[in-house]
Amino acid sequence: MFNVTIDLETAASSKNAKILSIGAVVFNPTIVDSMESIRVAADKNFFYRVCDLGSQHGDFSIDASTFYWWMRQPQKAREAIQESPVSLRRALSEFSIWYKQFLPPPEDSTTKPSLPTYSYGATFDHVILQHAY
Repeated sequence: MFNVTIDLETAASSKNAKILSIGAVVFNPTIVDSMESIRVAADKNFFYRVCDLGSQHGDFSIDASTFYWWMRQPQKAREAIQESPVSLRRALSEFSIWYKQFLPPPEDSTTKPSLPTYSYGATFDHVILQHAY
């Protein structure tokens, strides 16, 4: 069974934060026997998209403290969240396609399969991603 870790970079810390990037890696915890195996799995099972802030209309926010935090980060980190942006809609669509390829088959017609998913707390990445969808 696969597990997935999701990491969002955002322009606010609220549930309706504008999303700067979506990153995720899928892994099988039963076969992780070394840091090297994690790195190899990450290379093969990694998802990353930079999201265009201008494509996020409606109930999405930017807050000054998060913007200021980003301005204090190294230039390389700031450049990474500006490289080849795609619309949020496209990033979410591509993420869904990527995620679904790792789902187990449904046990029956009433069961919706899912993966154990990890992120920064129960009130950040998951909630922001749910709002974006």
